[in-house]
Amino acid sequence: MQRPTLSKLAGSVGRGLAAGLVGTAVMTVSSTIEQKLRERGASSAPADAASEVLGIDEFEGEDARERFSNLTHWGYGTGWGAVRGVIGAAGVGAGVAPRDGHRGDPAGGARAAADRRD
Repeated sequence: MQRPTLSKLAGSVGRGLAAGLVGTAVMTVSSTIEQKLRERGASSAPADAASEVLGIDEFEGEDARERFSNLTHWGYGTGWGAVRGVIGAAGVGAGVAPRDGHRGDPAGGARAAADRRD
C-alpha cells in the first residue's frame, strides 16, 4: 500500500470534515423533526456520555448542559468525518468486499445469500 502524500491526506481530511458536518446537520434536522412530531425533548445522551468520559459531575445550569450537549453532538459527528477522511487517504474504499466476491454490486449479498439456500 502506498503512503498518502500530505496534500492528499489534508484533502481527504477536509472532505471528511465537510461530509461529517453535512451528515451531522442532516441527522440534526431529522431528529428535530422527530422530536417535534413526538412532542419530546432533546436527547441528553451526548452530554451524558461525554461528561462521564471527561469526569464532569455537574454543569452550572441547564443552558450550560445544553451547550455542552450541542458541542458534543457536532464535534462527534464532524470528527468522525475526519477519521473517515484519514481512512480514505489510506486507500480503504467506501465498501467492504464480501467474501463471495460481489464487490460493488448492491444486490450481490442478497443473491449470494439466496444461492446458499439452494
